[in-house]
This record gives sequence, structure tokens and C-alpha cells, in this order.
Amino acid sequence: MQFLKNVRIQNRLFTGFGLVVALIVALTIIGTNDVGQIDTKLTVINDLNTVKQRYAINFRGSVHDRAIAVRDLVLLSDPTDLQKSRQEIIDLTEMYAESAAGMARIFSQPENVDGDERRILRSIEEIEETTLPQIEGIISALNVGDRETALLMLITQARPNFTVWLARINQFIDLEEAKNNRLTGETRAIAENFRSQMLVFTGIALVLSVLVAAWAVSGVRPLKRLSDVVLQLSEGNLEVEVPNSSARDEIGMISSAVLVFRDNAVEARQMAAVAAEREAKERSAEEARKEQALQDEAQRKQAEEAAAEQARQDRRTEMLALADQFEASVMGLVEDLSDAANEMEQAAIHMSEALEKTMTDSEQVESRSTDANENAQQVAESANELARSVRLVSQQTLQSAAAAKGAVDQTRSAGADIAQLSEAARSIGDVVNLITDIAEQTNLLALNATIEAARAGEAGRGFAVVASEVKSLASQTAGATQRISEQVGDMQTATQKAVSAVDSIQGQISEIGQNADDIAIAVEEQDNSTGSIASNIEMVSSGTSAVTKTIVGVSTSARQSSQDAQTVLTSASSLREKASSLRENVQAFVNTVRDA
Repeated sequence: MQFLKNVRIQNRLFTGFGLVVALIVALTIIGTNDVGQIDTKLTVINDLNTVKQRYAINFRGSVHDRAIAVRDLVLLSDPTDLQKSRQEIIDLTEMYAESAAGMARIFSQPENVDGDERRILRSIEEIEETTLPQIEGIISALNVGDRETALLMLITQARPNFTVWLARINQFIDLEEAKNNRLTGETRAIAENFRSQMLVFTGIALVLSVLVAAWAVSGVRPLKRLSDVVLQLSEGNLEVEVPNSSARDEIGMISSAVLVFRDNAVEARQMAAVAAEREAKERSAEEARKEQALQDEAQRKQAEEAAAEQARQDRRTEMLALADQFEASVMGLVEDLSDAANEMEQAAIHMSEALEKTMTDSEQVESRSTDANENAQQVAESANELARSVRLVSQQTLQSAAAAKGAVDQTRSAGADIAQLSEAARSIGDVVNLITDIAEQTNLLALNATIEAARAGEAGRGFAVVASEVKSLASQTAGATQRISEQVGDMQTATQKAVSAVDSIQGQISEIGQNADDIAIAVEEQDNSTGSIASNIEMVSSGTSAVTKTIVGVSTSARQSSQDAQTVLTSASSLREKASSLRENVQAFVNTVRDA
């Protein structure tokens, strides 16, 4: 502690402001580095990852809508709807190609992509090369009227490939989303760390400023007491004690000079007393020697007065020399103090300018963060729009599935009716067999009647004629029954074919309904995935908003530090004014001594 008290005021000011300037430089370097990292990560999120994710979302929308358009192309029969589906497939293919071209431009620069992105994009391109010829094959089959082949290709080839295609695109989207989430977390951590560093450095700067100010003020506080001592000396009080004469700072040097001045004044007073005492002794001797000649007495008095005048002149010359020495030493120290105050004022100005630059940089980062937030909001709106489109497609797919289920129910009802018809045909066959048996029995009875009529001779001739007619009718009945039996057999055969056809149609419609259910499930999964993307993008927007709030806090801390720098500047100005006042008091004291 004694060492700190002996440090010169100039060195105190230089030491304190050197520490403050070092803190400002360190804070500026750290702030510039952190702001640069935040800017780099926000650039990667907004200019690279978000753009790649936007292209991938366009991929998914194109593939998803093309799958629906190809299905409609196979199932629909209206020429207008078919032409609309064909044109939609062409438009979606062109949209996919535009996004693929943009993605290729990004991937042409190796520093913008990593190995996972290249691997997933390569797998997307492979499934694209596999699926596109299948789509062309389905369209070619429809052009020649082979709808069954087109339906078979759609179910067995295109549909599984569309599912794989969408899954790989979703994998790419999830990868970009994970990278954005990681970069957002890192950016937020950098901003929080920068905020903590700002608070710590600002606190250290405030503490150092207070300590240095107190240290500097403690060095100049004895000036008031020393000024009172100088005034008392100028009034002739040579008994006053001179404080801090043992200190080795500027105040100690001034006190030592004042102490020398006081001792010289005391010595001069003692010399004057000795001269006065000697003069009194000479006057007493002169009175004792009154008898001596007046001429000798006059000469002696003249010599004594000359000696006294010379003593007074010597004392005045010595006092003026001491005043000049005091003025030179004290004024030099006052000038050093004034120069130190000016340097302190300049350092405060530089510190204020550096903090103003920090606030400007913080405002720029805040602007970039705001832009990033707006971009993220736009992507979220696009994802929400896509989610609404996917929900609409899901509703239409569910309606198609319901219609397919209704068709299955109607087909089952028709199959039941045809089965009843087949059963009725079998019943008719049984009746025909019964009629055939009756006709055969009638024919047998007619034959027996003819035999009996022949045995009866002439008496049985009329009965023979009747028996012959009955036999003829029985033969006709048997022939008609045979034809009815053949027609019933044909009807049963046709009924069996109709039942088989209805069963086949029922199976195909059931499969179409199952496919519609699968498509509805896939569409629902796309809806959930799209909603997840929108939610995650909103999380990115919230993270970017948090970064913006952190940067605003940094700007506020810098503004508070600027106000503290203004306070230091005011203290430096006050110190400079006090040094000027001290210079005036010292000058007045020296003038008083010279005029004495």
C-alpha cells in the first residue's frame, strides 16, 4: 500500500487508463471475432442450407403431385381430365428440373456441401433415373389403349419407386433441418457468450475506472491542505507544519519545496534577529562612547546602516530566489498534472469512439439477424402452404378410397344377385328334369295303351288314336323340355362366368381401394412431415429472434459503457480545471512573496 501511495500522479493516470484501453481493445477483438462467427453461421443457414432445403421441398412437391397425376391418368377416362393430368405431369417435371439446376449450381462448389449431402442427392438422382422411364412406359401404354398394362406398371413398379423417391428427398430435407438446428444452437451460444463477456469486461472497466479515479484523487487530495500551508507561510506564520514532505510523488516534491522555503524563511528571520541584536549592541556602545568625536560616531552609524541595508538586500534576494525556485518546481508539477488530465480526457474520447463503433457493429448484426428471421418466416409460410395442399390431396384421396369401398360393396351386392340368379337357374333345371320324367312316364303309358288297344282289336281303335296323340304330345313335351334344359344350362354357364367376372372386378376394386388407403396414409405422413418442417422453421425463426434480442442487449451494454466513458471524460475535465486553479493559487502566492 505504501508503494501505491508513492506512485506519481502521472504514472497513476497512465496505468489506470492503460488498463482501461487494454480492456477496450480486448473487448473489440473478441466482439469482432464473435460477430464474424455469427455472420458466417447465419450466412450458411440463410444462403446455403435454407436454399438447399427449399429446392428439396420443391423436389418433394413435384414428385408427390406427379404420383397423384400418374394415378389419375391411369384411373380417369374423361379426355379433358386426361389432358389436364398429362399437362400437370409436364409442368411438374419442368419445376423439378429448375430446382435440380439450382441445386447443381450449389453442389458445383465443393466448399458449400458435405459428404452426406452428396450421397443423398446421388441416391435421389438414381431413383429418379429409375422412375422416369416407368412413367414414360405408363403413358405409352395408355396412348395405345392398354390400360391394364398401365395399371399393372403403376402398382408394381412406379408406386414403390415413388415411395422410395419421396423417402430419400425427406432424408435430404431432414439433414438440412438438423444442420440448421445445430448452427442455430451454435450461433445462440456465441451470442450468449459474447453478452457475458461484454458484461464482465464492462464490470471490470467500471471497477478499474472507479479505483483509478479514487487512486488519482487520493494523490491530489493533500493539495488543499498544502495550499493552506502556503497561504499561512505567505502571511508570515513560519511555525506551521508542512504535510507529506516525505512522500515521493508530485505532492511530496511540492511539500519538500515548501518545507525548504519555510526553513529558509526561518533562517532569514533568525539572521534579521541577529542583525537587530547586533545593531542594538552597537547602539548601546555608541551611547557609552558619546564622548567620542561626532565624526567617528557618524562614520560608524553610516557603516552600520550600510551593513543593515546590505543584509536586507541579501535577504530579499534570497527570498526572490526561493520564490523563483518554488515557482519553477511547483509550476512544472502543475503542468505535468494538467498534461495528464488532458491525456486522460483524450483516452476517454477514444474509448467513447470505440464503443460507438461497437454499437454500430451490433446494429448491423441485429439487421442481419432480422433479415434471417424474415427469410425463415417466408420459408415457414411456404411450408404451411404446402401443408394445406397436402391436406387437400389427403381429403381427395380419402374420398377416392370411400368411392372405391362403395364400388366394392355394390359389386358384392351384384355378385349376390347373380348368385341368386344361378340358384334360380338350378331350380329351373330341377323342374325341367321333373317335366322330362313326367313326359317319359306319359310316353310309356301311351305305349302301354297302344299295346292294350291293339289287343282289344276294333273296340280299342279309338283308344289307340288317343294313346297315339298322347304319345305325340309326350314326345313334343320331351323335345321342348330338352331345349329348355339346354337353354338353362347355357344360362347357368353364363351366370358362372358373370360370377367369376364380378369376383375379379371385386378383387381389382378392393386392390384399388387398398392402394387409395396406402396413398392416403402416405399423404398423411407427408402432411405430418410438412407440419414438422414448418414447426422446425418456426423454431429457427425463434432462435434467430433470440440472437437479435441478444445483439440488442450487447448494443445496450455498449451504450452504457459509452455513458461511463462520458463520465470519465467529465472527471478528466474537472481534474484539468482543478490543476488550472492550483496554478493560479501558486502564482498568487509567488507574487505575494515577491512583493513582500
